Amino acid sequence: MRRFQPYIFEILLCAITLSGLLLQLKDSPVLASHVVSNKPRTAIPGKLQLDSHLPVVTYNAHSNTNNVNAKFGSRFDFVISPGMDSVQSGTDGLFHDNSASYIVGIAPSGEHTTSIFHMGIAKALLGDTYLLNERWTLGLDTSRWEGDASDNSGMHVTVDFIDTFLGEPGCSFVTNCADSVRDDTVPVLLVGVSLQNPGTKTLSGDFLFGSNRSLPASNACLQHTTPGGTVIDILSYDRSSDKTNGTLFIAGKQSQWRCNTGVSDRAGLAWNYSIGASQSQTSYMLIGGWNASQDLFANSQLPAGCQNEVLYPAQEWSSENEVVDFAIDNLSTHDNLLARAQSMENILIDNNVLTQSQRWVIADSLHTYKANSWLGGRQSCAGGGYDAAVYEGTFGFLTTVDVMHEYGYFEINQIPWFFRSAISTVFKNALNNTFGTFFQHDQGSDVNSNGVCTSPGNGVPTIRATCYEPPRFSFGSPMPTEENSNIALLTAYYVSITGDTSLLTADNNRNLNLIDAGMSHNQKAGDPQTGIAYNFQDTNTTFDDQKDCLHNDTANAGNL
Repeated sequence: MRRFQPYIFEILLCAITLSGLLLQLKDSPVLASHVVSNKPRTAIPGKLQLDSHLPVVTYNAHSNTNNVNAKFGSRFDFVISPGMDSVQSGTDGLFHDNSASYIVGIAPSGEHTTSIFHMGIAKALLGDTYLLNERWTLGLDTSRWEGDASDNSGMHVTVDFIDTFLGEPGCSFVTNCADSVRDDTVPVLLVGVSLQNPGTKTLSGDFLFGSNRSLPASNACLQHTTPGGTVIDILSYDRSSDKTNGTLFIAGKQSQWRCNTGVSDRAGLAWNYSIGASQSQTSYMLIGGWNASQDLFANSQLPAGCQNEVLYPAQEWSSENEVVDFAIDNLSTHDNLLARAQSMENILIDNNVLTQSQRWVIADSLHTYKANSWLGGRQSCAGGGYDAAVYEGTFGFLTTVDVMHEYGYFEINQIPWFFRSAISTVFKNALNNTFGTFFQHDQGSDVNSNGVCTSPGNGVPTIRATCYEPPRFSFGSPMPTEENSNIALLTAYYVSITGDTSLLTADNNRNLNLIDAGMSHNQKAGDPQTGIAYNFQDTNTTFDDQKDCLHNDTANAGNL
């Protein structure tokens, strides 16, 4: 089955695009203010505003394009594959999710028809048809899907899948910006449904958001009141619907959304709408995932018996209901999750320099980056804290330095606490060869039950010595010369931006001494004229494997 794969090219684009955006907006208070709290001040309209310069992707022209929606760090994802009429979703992220059909659209009153998006399989016997003029737009935090009803009513349907990521510029330690990190990583996507009636008479019916995922034998639909006093409906799918036995759920205010389980292949929530002539309405619900498993991530640097980690949200909330309560009560008040998303979209709205294509690439790269991010919480026996890592696309390596030196620019400016954790792992994994100290190409990968490195999705992501070597890859080499330079430059930039010298000075200047040792290594391995390792000194992969002008190990290469 064809499905989305986060190719390394997608992440590499962040080097040019996200970095360029940050440079252009270096005076923006959202990106440059070194504060411990990043609470938005933007008032949220009924419908989220997106940059009008963003290109629109149409179903007819790009049906095979996958639309990636994922929560930064929390591993909940919702990847729409319109060409397959399906969605890949799960609590454990890309490679660890399951495919299903999602029925998302409107069922007008008095008609035996349902106009749906290409997120699920239309069944003619049930009166299903696909929305007309189906298209979607990528914002920084939002994917906007639009279409027109196929019943000649003219009803225009908009569905926004909204992340709550905004970042914490200047915050090097989660303890200094914990509330904002919680807002960034809550494992839900907000769903904004807007219906616009351009006609001359009132239109009514049900908006459906459901799936053919299995329901549990009992208690699929629960009602309760949040601490803020809002009565809500929560529909949970059976744990078998999630690859790592978490729980996928849908929730909304009971005053608008009700559980809808009458048809098994579209069990979810429904909104009974009534839209007057030339009027529009917007309603918000949420989709999410909860997984408190202890064995979703492992860090071999930690003491034996304390190496397994939970997803970070499991340290912030104790149950699925608590996650839903938090998201509902903070939707447009208190932490104001919708305003966080709007503040993120305003970065593009307020930009008058980027081209249309650049805006799309930036948005697409950010969606891809978030889908590959990991944030695990350490057990108390390991001293607590957290571990951050990023997949290197389909290779499945964790925190690959030669990719980190590209997306790391974005992290240092927007989420420096995440970058600090990831690069700390690199320092801890430093090794030695005949030329001295070097930093590894990758800091881990998925490993199977026998501890053997394997492809992503076939094991547990694990921080460990390395997986970029035989037997998994016959050509694997640690690339010391390249990685030593990358780490020196990344660390220097991090310190210059954040002022956090403790990354270098802790433990009697341990990390600073490692960088010095790495530079000594490069002096010994490098050619005196170019500084590039050559003639198979050190390793035969020095800067990359593409045989460009910095690749100096081929026959008669000399000092290119």
